[in-house]
Amino acid sequence: MFPFAWLLGFPVHDAWLLSQDMGLKLVTNEFVVMGKVAGNVINGYTPHLRAVLTVFLTSFANFGTTGMIIGAFKGLVDKEKNDLVAKNVGCMLLSGVLVSLLSAGFVGLFVW
Repeated sequence: MFPFAWLLGFPVHDAWLLSQDMGLKLVTNEFVVMGKVAGNVINGYTPHLRAVLTVFLTSFANFGTTGMIIGAFKGLVDKEKNDLVAKNVGCMLLSGVLVSLLSAGFVGLFVW
């Protein structure tokens, strides 16, 4: 996630912090990262970093969410359509991350 954080216009140190939090959110969920940065940690971040991180964290792009989508579709549609959704999990996750980055980038422009 470091190249994406760096392309959002952060200095290397801030991009490294942001990329660690974005990667942790992708693998776990937003509540884990919110618990990690709560309190004094988030207050040490620059306003630009706080805004971008907040927008990225409030998206639903992570592995757990894709699992919930597959589980919900399994109960709602037939096996053929569920297999189609399960086959495209990688595309769903990639598009979710890209939309999250785009949203965070736009907010970062206004806070910069």
